[in-house]
Amino acid sequence: MPIMLDSLKVFLQRDKGLQPATVNFNLKLMRRILKDCIPFNHDTFSKLVLDLIDRGRDRSYINQHIVVIHYWGQIHNIPEFKDYPFYKGKVRERLGEDEYVRTTMADEEVEAFLALPNPWSKGGLYWRRFEMWTVFWYICAYHGCRMGEAAALRKLPTKQEPGHVDFGRNLIVFFGKTGAREVPLSFVAREKLLDYVNNLVDGDYLFPSIRKSAKPYVGDVAWGGDFRKRIRRLNGQFSGIKDRLNLEPYSLRHSFGTRQADENWALPKIQKAMGHRKLDTTAKYIHMSLKAVADMIDNDRLALPHKSGADINQHFLDFFREAEKRYRRKVLINITKSRGGKKIVIKSEAIDGE
Repeated sequence: MPIMLDSLKVFLQRDKGLQPATVNFNLKLMRRILKDCIPFNHDTFSKLVLDLIDRGRDRSYINQHIVVIHYWGQIHNIPEFKDYPFYKGKVRERLGEDEYVRTTMADEEVEAFLALPNPWSKGGLYWRRFEMWTVFWYICAYHGCRMGEAAALRKLPTKQEPGHVDFGRNLIVFFGKTGAREVPLSFVAREKLLDYVNNLVDGDYLFPSIRKSAKPYVGDVAWGGDFRKRIRRLNGQFSGIKDRLNLEPYSLRHSFGTRQADENWALPKIQKAMGHRKLDTTAKYIHMSLKAVADMIDNDRLALPHKSGADINQHFLDFFREAEKRYRRKVLINITKSRGGKKIVIKSEAIDGE
């Protein structure tokens, strides 16, 4: 077996140019596949994939196995492995479609998801785990990172795993498919993280596994389970959310990308934040965003002169409502008339005592 894996290692390093940690991860997966698939062929690998699906493993985790098999097929020129289809998740099971549909969450749903109260008695193990997962989801929601990148964050970096939170420079250093990636730390997540690091973390990793295992930090089964529990709790507030097609942990990442596309941020900025290798991948979030298209159509300079006065007034009202929603402050406009003309004073005040 070691000799068989040597060719894969050389291929990943020389031909694919992958980072050492990513190479080791792929080798580990291939070693597991060879151990579980006896004899090793297309049928036994398919059986392994079906077993992973039945066990409720995350779609991305299943596709990581398939990526390794694609590499193996390229090395040994095995067409059935080179062209092995990716697992498309629920959309294939329910609709029979080949294209995976990325599901996003509305801003209100993300905020409610993060604000769920801890149901456990304070100080106990389950209470601490719930607090840990809340911080985990804050990082994912406000930085658009991959779940695995957040899970592997450490208190202090190492040469092999540099990912960590740098409060001094106000950065999170994620370590993923594109190597080390520095992302500014969101002020919303900063206070949560500081309190968590100072009071709740034991060990080297920010999000340690509850059980002793080969991986010293949480994996996809753990974060998938916590995500589904929280979504079920939200179903009363957002009816039907638990049955939404393809709603999964990665939906927080997709929601982040779509929000930035809505705000018309330049694609290279979104690409850097999310750690995409190719700009084409980032561009998909533009296609997911209908807000930018609606704004473009509503503000066509050829059409604007034909808007009625009522429509223009509504446009201003919508503008201020959006400002109130974004900044959680009520906008107050006071217009007074005098001999010198009109005087306009614009003030804002916190909503609901915030």
